Amino acid sequence: MKCPHCDQVIATLHVGPISRIIAEVCEDYGITRNELLSDRRIKELAIPRMIAMARSIDETDATYSTVGRVFKRDPTTVRHAHEKYGNRSYAYVVNTRPQLRQMGQG
Repeated sequence: MKCPHCDQVIATLHVGPISRIIAEVCEDYGITRNELLSDRRIKELAIPRMIAMARSIDETDATYSTVGRVFKRDPTTVRHAHEKYGNRSYAYVVNTRPQLRQMGQG
């Protein structure tokens, strides 16, 4: 029988490192934590959100489910973000920053 509190305890263990990743991505893209974690799907928020989810998988031992709970997303959404942006040189990601900022100003 599975402990009903195990998932919550596991998610709590990862909150610190994932919060650091969220803060770094928000600073890099000039957005707030609330914007990153919002339901809005505009490109200026969706790409940084996917990058943060992918980094959370790459840089912690968190599962798709755990990261999904932190970001309030389905685990399949986290998996998609990881497939698209995870385990990749972040040089590509860094190069998207100016274009995203310009779109936000336009």
